[in-house]
Amino acid sequence: RSPRPVAAGVTRFTAEAVADAMTRWAGRMGSPGPTTPEPEIIAAWAEAQGIGQVVTAHAPVGPAASALDRLETTLKDRGIALVRVLRDYDRAAWPHATHGFFRFKEAIPELLDSL
Repeated sequence: RSPRPVAAGVTRFTAEAVADAMTRWAGRMGSPGPTTPEPEIIAAWAEAQGIGQVVTAHAPVGPAASALDRLETTLKDRGIALVRVLRDYDRAAWPHATHGFFRFKEAIPELLDSL
């Protein structure tokens, strides 16, 4: 998420989407962790749960990448690893995402064929 302010509707939608996902996956994922972006709260929760590794999607650039960098440092200080997973199709697509959608669009058929 951008560090700039967003409309109340955006904040509400995001909170409701997270709550919905947590409800849908509760039976498979167990007790949910914190939904705050605050690294210290996440790290304290992980430590209290005896978690040695936190896994997240890879964010290569932007506010999400910066937030994950802060989280990684905070977790590391507590002896907890942060693993960022880069999916194969993201790895294949990323080099094409350099000049906006229309140049990227040209690579889509090749990317789909490679999947």
